[in-house]
Amino acid sequence: CIVAVLFLGDVKSPFIIGLSMVVSIVICFLFFYLFRMSLNIISLSGLILALGMMIDSSIIVTENISQYRERGYSLRRACVAGTGEVVTPMLSSSLTTVAVFVPLIFMSGIAGALFYDQAFSVTVGLLVSYFTGIMLLPVLYMLVYRTGLRGRSWFSRIRINNPLKEHTLDRFYDVGIDWVFSHKTVSIIFCVVSIPLCVFLFYSIAKERMPQIDQNELIVHVEWNENIHVDENRHRVNVLFGQLLDKTVEQTAAIGQQDYLLNRE
Repeated sequence: CIVAVLFLGDVKSPFIIGLSMVVSIVICFLFFYLFRMSLNIISLSGLILALGMMIDSSIIVTENISQYRERGYSLRRACVAGTGEVVTPMLSSSLTTVAVFVPLIFMSGIAGALFYDQAFSVTVGLLVSYFTGIMLLPVLYMLVYRTGLRGRSWFSRIRINNPLKEHTLDRFYDVGIDWVFSHKTVSIIFCVVSIPLCVFLFYSIAKERMPQIDQNELIVHVEWNENIHVDENRHRVNVLFGQLLDKTVEQTAAIGQQDYLLNRE
């Protein structure tokens, strides 16, 4: 929120974006419930990844509406025109990203089990954020700014000037754009050369299905092949641990029968 306030220079725009993000996440959780998806590390990591893209879409809509207001459009016309102008580009951007993650759903094995939840989270998050951005966010923008215009409260008068954005980032961006368009031949050659370079790097980089994981622990399941008392079982395990004291750092044993989270002896 602090970064959004600094770069947008307004308090109400980040407030609108944050509110739309909350609604999007709640709707995502609803889809999780409908499709019987659990909340785990993989699904939450995908949702966090989608959250960053949600913020980008919301910022695009908000900034485009603000630009139309600066041109003299009324609040209602600015919301309609600003949102309508970015509907197709945002849809193309969302579908392009979804097309990358959807094939992960059809992977088999351990990789498929790991990436299924992540692909589902990213896909649902992007689609929900798209419809939230074009349907809910303009309404919130209109309600918040209309209230500010009528009330003239301190909340509507807060403006934050970011010298880094106004003097440094904007200047470098303008210089970069001017250089690219003034050296079109060099820019085109760079783009053309980048394509075979990417192909070469793709075949040069080592490939593997799953990354190597350092194994620093060993799990052993012991069956004595006879019915023994728990005390005898504990004694045998302690004898086994005693022979491994100089070869291990930490030892842990579960003796008995495990039933979910309860250990019964």
